[in-house]
Amino acid sequence: MKKGMLVALAAVVLGSFGCSSALEWTNDADYRTMAFDTSREGLLVSLENESTSEEAEYLCLQVAQALAMRGGYRVRYMAAGNVKADIRLKMRIDADHSGRFTNLFVSFPGYLIFTQGWLGNGYEVTYDVTCTIENAVTKESIGTVRIPIVLNLRHTDGGRAWADCLIWPVAPLALINGLYCITYDDDVTPLLNTAAYPTLGEYIATQLIARINVEPEAPKAQPAPRTAPRTASAPAPAPKAEASAQPAPKPAPAPKAEAAPAPKKATPDSKAVRELKSLLDFGIIDQKTYEARLKALQ
Repeated sequence: MKKGMLVALAAVVLGSFGCSSALEWTNDADYRTMAFDTSREGLLVSLENESTSEEAEYLCLQVAQALAMRGGYRVRYMAAGNVKADIRLKMRIDADHSGRFTNLFVSFPGYLIFTQGWLGNGYEVTYDVTCTIENAVTKESIGTVRIPIVLNLRHTDGGRAWADCLIWPVAPLALINGLYCITYDDDVTPLLNTAAYPTLGEYIATQLIARINVEPEAPKAQPAPRTAPRTASAPAPAPKAEASAQPAPKPAPAPKAEAAPAPKKATPDSKAVRELKSLLDFGIIDQKTYEARLKALQ
């Protein structure tokens, strides 16, 4: 009797491990960030979230932290439109969730035991991130950055897969459970807060910083140069020619006009050069393309 209970307990434990698996983000390498541009460190930035979903709030929070910690900005998150700042960001995040049709064959026909644990169900989460950037001082638009993100995930929750461990010998029931597993599992979304959002926050922040840092700083107004005071005296009258038998002196030859210096070679627009350098620093273009474009600008 005691031996039978131990066997039953071992079967339950083994079944628990075989019917669940931790969340795995299979394409996380596509969104890894290696370096940040801190050339405008200390810039005051306000970030507004125009989406209402909970996952958008978590993701915006990670973006704000990355802008402050890695980019060197002073960030005001959840800021109102009238908050004082140098740069104003308005971010919108649209999310879409879906399960994969191949999840059906994880459960059906069911002759492979514990496939939920060692294979898991596949899901796809897409984010369409749109951020408008505005110079808060001059009220001029710097531009709009659109960042599409696709997450490929694998996960099996015990609350969804327990049926596979009990009804796998019954093919019709396994088919029904497999069709159910095609749909997206909402239990995956809270796990992304720790598994994916910190990495995505840094990835989005790099795209925004690359666009913000090419915006030239507003030039300070220079005082107008002082002009020399005008004299009130009238011009001296020309001397009268004296009557004389001597011939009038020849007029002095006019001084030769000095040749105007040759115009300096036009230099490329500093904004274009900085933007081109930013594309090189972030790996968007290679060194050969950078040199060719720089030569064209000059």
